[in-house]
Amino acid sequence: LTLRNPLAGQPFPGNVIPASLLNQGTLRWQNRFYPLPNFGAPTSTVGNYRETVPQQIRHDQFDVRVDYALTSSNNIYARVSYKRSEPRVLDGGLPVENIGYRVQTRMARQVAISDTWTLTPRLINELKLGFARNFNPARGQLIGQELVEMLGIQGLQPAPGVENVPSLPITGFQTVAPLNKQAPAENTYQFVDQLTYVTGKHNIKGGFEYRPQQYNAPVPAQFGSYGFTGFATGNAWGDFLMGIPQTTSRNYVRPTRYARFYHLSWFIQDDYKVSQSLTLNYGLRWDYNQPARDKRDIIFNVDPENGRLVLPNQEIIDQYVNPLFPRTIPIVTAAAAGYPDRSLRRGDLNNFQPRIGLAWRPFGGNRTVIRGGYGFFNDDFTADIFSALYRSEEHTSE
Repeated sequence: LTLRNPLAGQPFPGNVIPASLLNQGTLRWQNRFYPLPNFGAPTSTVGNYRETVPQQIRHDQFDVRVDYALTSSNNIYARVSYKRSEPRVLDGGLPVENIGYRVQTRMARQVAISDTWTLTPRLINELKLGFARNFNPARGQLIGQELVEMLGIQGLQPAPGVENVPSLPITGFQTVAPLNKQAPAENTYQFVDQLTYVTGKHNIKGGFEYRPQQYNAPVPAQFGSYGFTGFATGNAWGDFLMGIPQTTSRNYVRPTRYARFYHLSWFIQDDYKVSQSLTLNYGLRWDYNQPARDKRDIIFNVDPENGRLVLPNQEIIDQYVNPLFPRTIPIVTAAAAGYPDRSLRRGDLNNFQPRIGLAWRPFGGNRTVIRGGYGFFNDDFTADIFSALYRSEEHTSE
């Protein structure tokens, strides 16, 4: 390995970077987070530090259920569930005394109510109502503003007290990467009603489901990314010591995400007992995933055919597009682009899913049963697919 001086275009004498060219900020970063090797050959730069770190995960959970017979033909139950998880784990491969543990408390709450009503000997209705909430605040223990000042980085908007860190990936070496601060909350409401009718050889069932969902997530301050690859000195750590990243980027903090969408479906099916040895099952299901939208319409989409960005309306463009955004990239409203004005994505209304199956006892007894089935199935979209429309503006340079 030969280290070259990027200022002179020549190798460093003795293959040593002079102290006068070392960046004091990255030296402080090195001394703060990277211990001396304690394992392997002296020249090894991979897997050369080992340490046993105690970790634990605490779980608390309870469920309470109450059943009550309103009448001889009408039964109801209610259930409440709670779960809390606190992992005390290490994020990344650096000593815990240098980066700390993850701080996380994940809480899940559920409420369910079910009512089963036998309307007639042949007709049964089942109503289900539900609510679920997941709240998952998590962070590391490092304060980003303190590290920015330690590195001497200029030009970032001050954000004291935020448990995020600047990212300094160094090719071939462990990155200081504790968990970014986050506090996502998900709410799901559920309304389900099913009706079962038995007549002759048929057992017919139909129903619908309406499931509104919410996803809320504040976006804390970020402190940029500074990538060291070895392009300047021929060695990534050498570039780091001189404070010469090949790429830098920063994100502009955006408002809190408030995703809103719902899932709607209905189905009808029939179990037809053709004979003592043959039963057919057939039915049809329909699903609709409403394209998610933001409560305050602070999203964007891409119009690839025309090479432009699409935002919900002119007010959002005027208020939230950063002045540094390249003017060479056109930005238009949803109305001008012909996109839906809030979701910026069209829904799919043709998700019909037929299913058919059978159970056949070819020899009439119970020892041999042949079963088969065929159907169409769709996966539900969730808030994850919507997250791409939330990307913050990012400025990158090389």
